[in-house]
Amino acid sequence: MAYSKELRERAIARMLPPINASISAVSRELNIPYPTLYTWRTESSKQPAPVSPTAESDDPFDSQSKFQVVLETAMLNEVDLAAYCRSKGLYVEQIAQCEAAFNPKPMSAAERASAKRIQLLERELLRKEKALAEAAALMILRKKAEAIWGLGEER
Repeated sequence: MAYSKELRERAIARMLPPINASISAVSRELNIPYPTLYTWRTESSKQPAPVSPTAESDDPFDSQSKFQVVLETAMLNEVDLAAYCRSKGLYVEQIAQCEAAFNPKPMSAAERASAKRIQLLERELLRKEKALAEAAALMILRKKAEAIWGLGEER
């Protein structure tokens, strides 16, 4: 049975993100056999997704847009920032990410020393865990050897 291109595209769109409907659900919904839908989905995943030439310019988070957002929101209080976010369709967290991109916080000497100490302690902990695992393995092997050859009964 031949299906229209629109129906096929609609079915594939239902099975792919963001909807991610199961093949069986789409099969029941559109009354299309399961194997047909499975084949369509497999074929669509093998084809590269079309890339529009303006995809990069539509990205709200290119460096120029980030800089513009940071400039526009620099002096806003929380209420005004929320209103700005609603008008632009953004989240406050996204604005904070934009600000962080232009305002990296350098680590202080105390933070660097603390990070180095944490790294050393983690390395030492890993070394001790390996030694403990080796000791446990040796104990298990000794018990197995005693059980097999009866070496421990002479004591």
